[in-house]
Amino acid sequence: MKKIIYMFILAISINSMTITAFANSFDTNSIPKYSERQYYYIDRGEFSSYVAELYKSMSQKELPESQNNFIDIDVNMYPEIPKIASLGIMVGTGENQFSPASTLTNKDLCQVIVNTIKAVYPEIDTGENAFEFAVTRGIISQKIDLNSKVTLGATIDAFNKTLNSAPNFEATVVFEKENPVTYDKIAYLTFDDGVSANTIKILDTLKEYNIKATFYLTGETDPAILKRMVDEGHAIGNHTYSHDYEYIYSSVENFFKDFYKEEAYLESIIGYKPTLVRLPGGSNNTVSHKYGGSNIMKEITAELTKRGYIYTDWNSEAKDATTKNITPEQVKQNIFSTVSKNKNAVVLMHQTVGKEATAEALPSVIEEFKKLGFGFDKISETSFNTQFTLK
Repeated sequence: MKKIIYMFILAISINSMTITAFANSFDTNSIPKYSERQYYYIDRGEFSSYVAELYKSMSQKELPESQNNFIDIDVNMYPEIPKIASLGIMVGTGENQFSPASTLTNKDLCQVIVNTIKAVYPEIDTGENAFEFAVTRGIISQKIDLNSKVTLGATIDAFNKTLNSAPNFEATVVFEKENPVTYDKIAYLTFDDGVSANTIKILDTLKEYNIKATFYLTGETDPAILKRMVDEGHAIGNHTYSHDYEYIYSSVENFFKDFYKEEAYLESIIGYKPTLVRLPGGSNNTVSHKYGGSNIMKEITAELTKRGYIYTDWNSEAKDATTKNITPEQVKQNIFSTVSKNKNAVVLMHQTVGKEATAEALPSVIEEFKKLGFGFDKISETSFNTQFTLK
């Protein structure tokens, strides 16, 4: 019921605007709770409303009337969907299904923009690659992860840039063709715990080098920082909510209570439940024994695997959580004293307050890995993984 009321208000807000109001930009003041929701993923239902306005702004025409063939669409709630579908701008997700509650990826966003341009300006040559067209017209950054989900803010920004590029859509940016390079060994840079100003420095460095990393988070991460991680293509993992050894390792039940609390928070911001996990202290830590017994880690890791999660330990570490007053030089030395020069490396680092040395060392750490012939990647279901042997 709340969803219906919200979309009704949204429809009134959008339809009350004139086409002229959207001629140069989307008025974010007219978008319900935009400032609160700009970093949240947008669903196909709401997205279609802005697509309709994008079409009307560029064409200076109303959408054509069309019969609703979607069994999951109520035209009183989503009046524009059958119309943009008839133009081929947005298609269904299955037979007679539109899936208005589903999210979209950046790849979908690029394709919808190109489809809208084709519907309004059929004479424009958009080429075969929607992403390349959007990049060269200054609509989308080439550094985005095409498989990442689209936020409300990213949608409005891309649609504004599309309007600014109309009606000629002249290329203003050079699309850099990538020549894939294969590596025999990969460095997986991972960062644990809650975020801080150091996280911003780390993200800036990773962006500069175009490297994807993995962040194992605790507590309630600043939504803007969490969204930036996802938008820039990094992997997100669950590091428990409290990181409190005494509580989480006292029993399997308590572990999952804490674990699911973090999972629920992460899902509320990024729109999905991360399957990646890092256990505080690692999967073979012995501190846990005094709280839950000698088998507690075996029980927890077995249950995590049973429930479909992937826990990852490390085979190289900065030792930035255990060394007082550590320097950037020591961070780098610790990492490379534990790196096997001929194997994949999963590097444990931290990002909280007090880990300034890690953030400062990161550029030189990356450069050293490159000198040693390593490529970089984030942890995934199919990537290299390292798990401690539990005894």
